[in-house]
Amino acid sequence: AKSDRQLVAMCRARKSTWVYDPSTFSVAQLPVKDKLDVAREQRRQRFADVRCPETQVSHAVIGKYATRAAQEGCWRKRGMWRQDLSAEHKCILLTVAQRFNFRPGDLVLDWGAGCGHALTWAKMFFDVDGLGLDAVEGASTWAQRHAFGKFCTADGANLTWVPNDTFDHVISYAALYHLGSEFEQCR
Repeated sequence: AKSDRQLVAMCRARKSTWVYDPSTFSVAQLPVKDKLDVAREQRRQRFADVRCPETQVSHAVIGKYATRAAQEGCWRKRGMWRQDLSAEHKCILLTVAQRFNFRPGDLVLDWGAGCGHALTWAKMFFDVDGLGLDAVEGASTWAQRHAFGKFCTADGANLTWVPNDTFDHVISYAALYHLGSEFEQCR
């Protein structure tokens, strides 16, 4: 297995000029407070006010994931996946975060967060904050206790309880696959 440092180096070897490099960032580069800063503060307030819904998720597809969560899947490197894909998932997260210029303090929605590993890596490497949604109560409960971020057990097809214009970025690892139709995936 590769160390975090090796993985970051491998991902950055593929980089282009669009990569955010925290070593070259300085507070002096920040602009004076403007409309964007006010909007960012408003998003952070909406994020702070988010409360998990109390509705139960009733999808048949979560069965195997509920079983994996109950069998301490979140404690294992493979998490909720059939095999250990943590190195690949971390590389994907780093590449996406660099490509979309995740900045410290940005807000990320992880749709289908599972055990919360992606948000934890995003916090560790880019100092972002996030909300993770997952249909499997065991996974989101574990993530709330052990991962960085706020986690909710929720039906990802119904986000009416999440205020609009709250997040800077949305990530998802194959969770859209579990929505039944193209209509559900695009609504």
